[in-house]
Amino acid sequence: MRIITVIAVLAASASNASAQTPYDHPVDCWLRAQYGSNTTLTGTNPPLAEIHTASQQLAQQYNVPVEIIGSVCAQESGGVYQWGSDGFIVHNIGECQDLFNATQTNGPPGLGLMMLTGATAQATGDIPRLITDWRFNLEEGVKVLRASNKTS
Repeated sequence: MRIITVIAVLAASASNASAQTPYDHPVDCWLRAQYGSNTTLTGTNPPLAEIHTASQQLAQQYNVPVEIIGSVCAQESGGVYQWGSDGFIVHNIGECQDLFNATQTNGPPGLGLMMLTGATAQATGDIPRLITDWRFNLEEGVKVLRASNKTS
C-alpha cells in the first residue's frame, strides 16, 4: 500500500509538471552570473522509476517515510524533477533575481528536486553538485528531513 501511494503521488506530480511551461529565464539570473554556462545549469531528468527507487533506498537508509520524500519533491520542485522542461535547473526564480539584485544575500536560491536554499544548501559543501546531480540533491534533502524529524 505504501509503495502504491508514493507512486500515485509521484505520477500525479509528474503529469502536473509536464503541463507546465518552461522557465522564462530573465537576464538578472544569479545562477547564470555565478556558474556561467548553460551546460553547468542544464540536464535531463531520469525516469520517474529511478527517482522512486532512490527515494525508497534513502527512506530506509535515513528512516524517513518514503511518502514524505515524494511529497516534498512534488511540493518543492513543482513535480518530481531536477530540471525543467527546458532543461534548466529547477530553482526559485524570485530568490534568484533577489540574489542577483542584492536584495537577498544568502544564496543560492532553492535548487532542484528538494529546493535546498541558502544556508541549508551551503551546508552541503557542494552547491554545483546540488545543481548537476539529482541523487545528491535528493539525499541532501532527505538528510534535512531526518534532522528536522529528530528535533520535533
